[in-house]
Amino acid sequence: MGSKCNCQKPPGGGTECPDGTFAVCRMKNGECLGQCIPLEVGIFDRQQLNNFILGIVKNESRTRNQPLTAEDQSIISTQRHITTEAGTRVIITFSIPDDDELPTFGMKLGVLG
Repeated sequence: MGSKCNCQKPPGGGTECPDGTFAVCRMKNGECLGQCIPLEVGIFDRQQLNNFILGIVKNESRTRNQPLTAEDQSIISTQRHITTEAGTRVIITFSIPDDDELPTFGMKLGVLG
């Protein structure tokens, strides 16, 4: 089963993605915009996966082994990030793929953390 994300408004708004991807939903100006992001090949552990996801969610360049800040850890654990784009509040939710899906990409990961 792939990952999915939901927006609070409109009710029922969200995205469901196939295996090999993770879901990202962006709530901006009352509209829920969802997308399925393909997992990058060569991710070997949870730290690398978290940095890959954070790079997408926070729209920033990150190294695969970059240490996670307290803010990063909070974003990963809540699977939610609030930011501002051009003066507009944007709520980003996402879903981290389950570990049982990851071996299909050569990744056997431990517990999220």
